[in-house]
Amino acid sequence: MRTRRATIAIMLLLTGCPTPRGDGARSTTSGSEEETTPTRERTDLTREGVLALGDYLFELEEGEGERTTTSRRIAQLARVSGDELELSIDGAPRRVSRQAAGPMFCLRAPLAITEGDLRIALDAGAPVHVAASDATHARVGPVPRTAFSRVLDRSALSLEGCRDERASGTSYVAATHPGDQACMFSDPDPIDESDGLPIPSGVSLEELDREGGWAHVRVFVPGGSIEGWIASELISTSAPSTSIDWSAAALRPDRCAFPGRAASPAPPRAWIERSDDTIPLPPAADFERTLRDADPRVRGCWDELPIDQRPNRPARVEVRIGIDGDGQVDLAAVVRSENAPASLTRCIAERVRRIRFPPPRTGVTLRRTYAFDPAPVETSDEEL
Repeated sequence: MRTRRATIAIMLLLTGCPTPRGDGARSTTSGSEEETTPTRERTDLTREGVLALGDYLFELEEGEGERTTTSRRIAQLARVSGDELELSIDGAPRRVSRQAAGPMFCLRAPLAITEGDLRIALDAGAPVHVAASDATHARVGPVPRTAFSRVLDRSALSLEGCRDERASGTSYVAATHPGDQACMFSDPDPIDESDGLPIPSGVSLEELDREGGWAHVRVFVPGGSIEGWIASELISTSAPSTSIDWSAAALRPDRCAFPGRAASPAPPRAWIERSDDTIPLPPAADFERTLRDADPRVRGCWDELPIDQRPNRPARVEVRIGIDGDGQVDLAAVVRSENAPASLTRCIAERVRRIRFPPPRTGVTLRRTYAFDPAPVETSDEEL
């Protein structure tokens, strides 16, 4: 049985003061090995979502209905507007949300990140998500979060050569209650219950140990693995039917599932964030009424789907809506979708952009989830 511990390890390596180099680089020596690290335009890249324009890899959906496939393609990031990314693919423009298709690279060399019992081990060729970047560096990791990543020189990253092979375990991460998500922690008794690495449901894992309501597991990712602690109730022997999306799991606003804590209440139909707390907003009911009035037009996207493109399971599409001070929608980003074809999510985003809200006089962000339940097709006696 382990006991709760708080460990802080500080390692200082003193090798003398290097002589300044004339090429703008810093040299550090350890034993007989020498490492040269460029310093031009070097930043900590701690602001998540701040991305330099240029070429990246993106996982993009292609096709419609049951023929929809996802492939990793090189695209130019031409513009960033909140969580919406404007890409150029072979000269053709395309808009995606950062949650649906964030920028990625392939590792040229292995990458290890350790924090307590949380150990991330990625091999050369592993695909990594970009949390932030500038012209010469990128903060990358298994998810697009600054807390679980490292800043690498772009010379250590590539646009080709990604390896998607992964090992498989005997168990899986189970589906969570609405409002909760699965997370891995560095300790079985973390001080901060929100400071976990989000992982998607359906991921294969291997259980290593148990302590109380926690399980020490190894989760398998493309090109590597992650070890850490997870609520033991989230371990299942059957794979959930939902698709595995690391980026969407990391950027969801849900809280981490925690042993012994009740499930999160279902999120409200819309919730509001504003950029300036000093400016009073119109009543929340006004925003709800506007969304309700627009529901028939937005939900018409489902009715207009060809029958053969409609999923045979309930579909959900969560949209983040940015509203400027005049009530115009300046952002409609799909942040999460379940069993929804690409044509449905695009239609919903386009129609949400046309909604006009009461002028809030400051930037406002709403979240709205649209749920669709495929009803059986009724057949009349004349058709039999």
